[in-house]
Amino acid sequence: MPYPLTLDDLIRKFYETVGPERIVYGSDSSWFPRGYSVRYLQDQIRACRFMNMPHDALQKIFGGNAARLFGITLG
Repeated sequence: MPYPLTLDDLIRKFYETVGPERIVYGSDSSWFPRGYSVRYLQDQIRACRFMNMPHDALQKIFGGNAARLFGITLG
């Protein structure tokens, strides 16, 4: 690729290109055999905080956008 592809670079590129309203956290963790790996979530949150992403953007990406898409009201 003609540009870096670290997790930090990819998150920054998505954030700047489509904005926090169009990003939904996801993980390719499997249930079998190892189960959910919280490390993926931690790494992505760390990358977002490192780039000083506003708190409301974090809330959208890591739950709010999915809730909106699925019609779930968060309490």
